[in-house]
Formats: sequence, structure tokens, C-alpha cells
Amino acid sequence: MDTVSENLIQRKALEISNWIQDAVSDMSHEMHSEDIQADEMYNDKDILQDLCGDRICDAAVEICGTSRDPEFSLHFIAIAEAMKEQAHSALASALDILIKRRQP
Repeated sequence: MDTVSENLIQRKALEISNWIQDAVSDMSHEMHSEDIQADEMYNDKDILQDLCGDRICDAAVEICGTSRDPEFSLHFIAIAEAMKEQAHSALASALDILIKRRQP
């Protein structure tokens, strides 16, 4: 990948990571839950996979133009790997599962 793609991947990874935090917080507030519920949701690998998978897919499509592009899975994996660099253990585990599903 070229430098432009690498910078874009890092930016997308950061955007998604920030969005995940906001989404979990919003979900817990919508459920009128306490912060403890938000912490539980933020450590739930299934919820994190669902939230991350769609966002990473969208970001990879933005970079490639289509999910049929031969580079799509490489960009998907690169974004997930970049997210893992700053991820807590549950998010890293969720990202590992998503990466494994995308590998040839």
C-alpha cells in the first residue's frame, strides 16, 4: 500500500474507534442504563464485532470504490489491524475475529 492509503487507513481506523466509543455510550443511554452497562457493552465481543464490521466494511469500500475490488479485503484487514494498535482486549479480540473472516 502506498503512503496515501496508509494515512487514509490510519485516519479511518481512528474515526471508527471513536465512533465505537460514542455508539456504545449512546446505546447505554438509550437503554436508560448506568455507566456499568456501557462498560459491559464495551467489553462484549459480539456487540463490538457487529459495530466494527459494518463500519470497517464501509471504510474499505470508500478506499477501494467497491467491495469487489481485489484490494478490498487487504484494506479491511489493514483498518482492523490499525484499530487494534490502540484497542482494549475485548475490541482487539473482536477485531481478530473479523480479520480472520477476511483472510483468504
